[in-house]
Parts: sequence; structure tokens; C-alpha cells
Amino acid sequence: MGPLGAVLAVAGVAALVAPAAAGALTANRVKDINPGAALGGGGPLVNMGGTLYFSGNDGVHGGELWKTDGTAAGTGMVADTGSPGQFDGVYPDEITAVGSTVFFTGGDRTHGFELWKSDGTAAGTHLVKDINPNPDFNSSYPEELTAVGDTLFFRAENEWNNKRLWKSDGTAAGTVMLGDSSYWPVHLTSYEGKLFFAGIGPEGDELWTSDGTVAGTQLVKDINPGSSDSHPKNFVNIGGTLFFYAYDGTHGQELWRTDGTAVGTKRFRDIKPRWSPYPEFFALHRGKIFYSGGNRRTGGELWKSDGTQAGTKLVKDINPGSASSEPEALTSVGRKLIFRATDEAHGAEVWGSDGTAAGTRLLQDIRRGERSSYPFTWSGSLGRRAFFVAHDRPHGGELWSSDGTRAGTRLVRDIYPGHTESYPYNLTRFGGTLFFWAEDPTHGFELWKIVP
Repeated sequence: MGPLGAVLAVAGVAALVAPAAAGALTANRVKDINPGAALGGGGPLVNMGGTLYFSGNDGVHGGELWKTDGTAAGTGMVADTGSPGQFDGVYPDEITAVGSTVFFTGGDRTHGFELWKSDGTAAGTHLVKDINPNPDFNSSYPEELTAVGDTLFFRAENEWNNKRLWKSDGTAAGTVMLGDSSYWPVHLTSYEGKLFFAGIGPEGDELWTSDGTVAGTQLVKDINPGSSDSHPKNFVNIGGTLFFYAYDGTHGQELWRTDGTAVGTKRFRDIKPRWSPYPEFFALHRGKIFYSGGNRRTGGELWKSDGTQAGTKLVKDINPGSASSEPEALTSVGRKLIFRATDEAHGAEVWGSDGTAAGTRLLQDIRRGERSSYPFTWSGSLGRRAFFVAHDRPHGGELWSSDGTRAGTRLVRDIYPGHTESYPYNLTRFGGTLFFWAEDPTHGFELWKIVP
């Protein structure tokens, strides 16, 4: 594997590969959680111990924590956290698995929005701690819940309404703020048993780390020296090295790497051509990095790199001239890279590439002509197919899939028949099944699944 070892899937695209599937795809509703044409739930679907947890709403209890094993019989509410039988749930958000516990944020009339947890039983579902008991504001608003080993890290407001870094072991006593040396921690990321994040201190917005102690919560490196900001973001662990974007004041926003030490935090390589939108939407495909970059001659186009200057080159000028094709959502599926790109003749559509100019081509003009189908909400591959949402004229916004060929790029199912959109979202791979939320005219927004 090249010196990058792989890189970033920063567009929310996970390059997951499953064995090739046989037969046609089927999309089925898991359960009508809220009977009738109503909202049955939504938000992230989180795996804890072989069970998916999510925020559900049956129309009776309000928003509560639910779980599913993928069957209708195995889909049910975990706990009624409000007044029994009343529509006043805590409406779980930021659901995060840490070992055998799922943490989530939730709000009630007494405590406001605070940190909750569940072991998957009604008795084991309860508030962890009222972090901000301030009666005037009444909420700590926990955000970016992140698991590092058996510890949960997150950002929350204290009684002075300052955003600080916190941790929790699931007990009130073990839910504590980690010092006061940095504030507004963002982009929380687990790496090598520690937390890494961007935090603001005297040095500006820089790279920080925490081992879960006050003394061990500290600056890693002042990348943009002085009080100027480097704005670290888009962290991803590649082969034991943490890659991220940062700005050092000289090279613009570039790709950096760290081993967790100041000495080991270095700019990887100035892979940005002299002019571009900065490199973004990175994905590893067949041992090379593909990304959206550009120059004044080509605009923003598809590039690839093996980590060397000589091996960094344009794949194809998809939208000829200085106009940009703006490749996004790069997803590796088998021998093809599948992505969204724009040209004048077809608008924004789904493209595929084998890494050569000749092998980079439009897979399907889903909405024919210069109007766009705007493929979005991409998932990782399942059965060597990428899944995404696209808009064509007969069906509206529905779920599509592609194996990287023209013939294999097709609509999965018109869930909401006709021009109306079913709005599939939160596509989540769980074992050999793809789960997602979608709407149909009879059942409203409910949980669906695809099995190859």
C-alpha cells in the first residue's frame, strides 16, 4: 500500500466492501412504528451488541429510545422515560455505543437537555447527570458524543454556559469536565486509545488530545504559530496514523498527519496544485488516493496520488476547460470509484472511474439532459454496490444503487410511488443488510431495509 496507506473519506462516505450479491435487491419496511401516515422515527442507527438503537416515536409515548434486530417482532421501545402513557418522551439524539452501554442526549421538563444512558432495558435507561443545573438555562446540551475505549467524551455547557470537554464512565460521579485550558472542542476523534480534537486556547484553534485526565488534556502542536488558527478538521485513522486537514499560514489548507506527538505532527505533502479549491472528498481506491482538486486551467476535477509529487496527477477534466466538475462522495466499490460529478451536458450525475481518463465516464444520466439528478446521501457498498439517493422525473427522490457499470446503475424501489419523494436518509450498513428511513403514502416515515 502507498505511503498514505489510504486516506480520508471525509464526505461521509464509508468504503465498506461485502461479498458479491446474487439476485435482485429487495427493499422492505421493517415495521410501522407509528401506525398510519405519521413519523415513526429518524436519526442515526447505532449498533450496540448486535442490536440497532434509534430514536422512535409510536405516536403514544413521544420520542423514545427504540431498538431492532431487523425484524418487526424484534423492533420495540426500550423505555418510556416520560410520564407513563403520555406524549412526552426525551427524544434521544447523538446515540453512541460505548461497550455494553448506549449513551444519548435527551430532554425532560425537570433537567432540560442532558446526558442519558441505557443498557438496552427499561430499568437500565435513565439520566446520567444533570450537568448544568442552572435554573435560567437548564441544559448542558451535550454534543459530539465520542467513544474512546470504555470512556465517553463529549462537549457540554457548564453553569457559565461555556463549551468545555467532558468525559463519562456512565456514573454521575464519573461524569466530569476535563479542565479549563481549552474551549469549544470540536471534531472529537478516537485514536490510539486517546481523544484528539480541535480546541481553542492561547495558541488559537489548534490540535489537542486527552487521555481522560485533566493533566493529559493538552495541546499537541501549535501548527499555525502564535495566536493564529490552524483549524484542524476531518480526522481519520489510516494504518495507525491520524490524518487531518490544517492550515499552517504558509501552504494553505493541506493534509497533515500525526502520531500523537508534536514531533510526529507534520504536513504530509503539499498536494494542492498552485490554485484550487483545496483538496477535499478524499477516498482510498486500489492503493491510491483520489480527491477533488484543481488548478486554473482545469477547475475542480478528479485527481489521484500515490503520495509522491510525480504520482499526483489529474485523472480527467470531466467538465472541460476552467469550469469545475466538483467531484463529491467518492466511494470505492470493487474495481470502480463511484462519485458525483457535474458537466454542462448532463448536470450533476453519477460517474465511475477505474483511475484512467478513458475509464472515467458517466454511468447514467438519471435525469436526462442538463438538469441534474443530484445524487446524494451515499452509503458504503453492500454486495459490491454503492447506494445513494437521486431524483429522476418519473419517481422523484428515491434510492438507487450502482455496481460501477451503466447497466448496473438503477433504481432500487419507488417507495413513494409517482413524482413524490420518499426521502431515504441515514443509510446504515448493519451486517449484510442496509437500513434507512423513508416515507411512503400509507405509513409515513418508517424504518426500511435492503437485503441482497
